[in-house]
Amino acid sequence: MAVDRPPRAPADADAGRGVLLAGPRDGPPVVLVHGTRMSRTVWHPVLAHLATTHRCAAVDLPAHGELADVPFSVERAVDIIAAHARTLAGETGRQRATIVGLSLGGYVAIEAARRHPDVVAGLVLAGCSREPRDALAASMRLLAWTMAFRGGRASRLASRAYFPRRYGAAVGAGVLEGGLWEEGGAAALRTLPGLRSREALRASGRPALVLNGARDRIFRPGGDAFARACGGRHLVLERSAHLSNLDQPAAFADAVRTFVADVDAVRVDGEGGDPGLY
Repeated sequence: MAVDRPPRAPADADAGRGVLLAGPRDGPPVVLVHGTRMSRTVWHPVLAHLATTHRCAAVDLPAHGELADVPFSVERAVDIIAAHARTLAGETGRQRATIVGLSLGGYVAIEAARRHPDVVAGLVLAGCSREPRDALAASMRLLAWTMAFRGGRASRLASRAYFPRRYGAAVGAGVLEGGLWEEGGAAALRTLPGLRSREALRASGRPALVLNGARDRIFRPGGDAFARACGGRHLVLERSAHLSNLDQPAAFADAVRTFVADVDAVRVDGEGGDPGLY
């Protein structure tokens, strides 16, 4: 997999940092957005498969990775994702890019599609198909407290042990390459309760694939409802938990590839949707 550095900074100055580019420069553009406390490097296993055919940008969110010095807000995260999508689409000769969001990244991707539908062709939403309200909001606040406790040292130590043990030394090292950002992740989690993600997904008018691991007991049950919100599809990956991109990277990449092709087919055929997709 060839990895490039950004040829030029996007319009948003912060989006000129914290990005991993890979794949053919004329391939369909895909922006990948990580989950809480992780970074762009969590996408290495998926990029090994997807970047053979697609132009990919794995990006850091504020308060994570190379953007650790940027305070997290949903608005700031949305602006950065939109800037990456606009730049990547332009470089590949398209109008829009597909946004792939994992967990925290999925919630932010939905907001990006709602606020910037002009640069988003479609969404792949992994591990985020439940409204961050009520019991889930309380769980997010508790997790944020746990992650930030004593500067995040205990949580960081646990994660450094977990990833190599769960996914093997090579994959674990790749995930950890971009660092662990416990306090930044906690700050991000605190911004999610109160979001109306299904409503935002419906309002965006963008097609979506809702993707969950079969063993993800928190988010998988809400997948069908989220898919219905946008007339999309709910796909469950077997032998996967919350981090389905690490559990089944090849199947994850295939799902993204199929979704992008389906969205492109709508554009070509001019049936039942926005003729300007891509």
